[in-house]
Formats: sequence, C-alpha cells, structure tokens
Amino acid sequence: MFKIFRRKLIRKKGYIIISTYSEKALSERLKFYKKIAEGNIKKVKEDGTVIFDDGEEDGISEQFSKEQLISIFEKVGLKLEDIKDVSISYICKISKEL
Repeated sequence: MFKIFRRKLIRKKGYIIISTYSEKALSERLKFYKKIAEGNIKKVKEDGTVIFDDGEEDGISEQFSKEQLISIFEKVGLKLEDIKDVSISYICKISKEL
C-alpha cells in the first residue's frame, strides 16, 4: 500500500476517495468470507486481519481504525480531509500535503 501512494497519483489540488473496512466489520466479514472462501480462512488475527490459504500465496483482508488510517496517510505524505463512518466501513477523502 505504501508504494502505491508514493507514486504521482494526485494532482496538486486533487483528492483520492477510498473505502475500507472499519474496526466494526469483523463479524460481517467473517460471515461473508465463510460463504465465499469455502473454508480457506487460514487465520484471523486479533487486529481483524483475515489470512486466506489461496494455494501458492496467502490472501489478506484487513480493517482499520480512524487512528490507523490517519497514521498511514501521514507516513506517505497524505492528509485526511474528511472521513465518513458508513456502517462497517470508512469512506475517506485524502489529499497531498502541500
């Protein structure tokens, strides 16, 4: 994720809009994954990270708190402009630090 954000993706006055699972999403995610992953859940970490056994390579699904998102954005030089709590997810509007 950090490598993606370091590329030139945003114009000077542009924004990125992202959606990600919030820290409230784990039970709903697990219900969904059990239906579609057919028992391929390898591990569920305390922080809500779900690791799948996808054969050659493990798949990962994560969820984040507002604080974690802010920290990630700051590390890569992005500023959180707005964040909306939408059920089990966050929708974030982020911009470059000027």
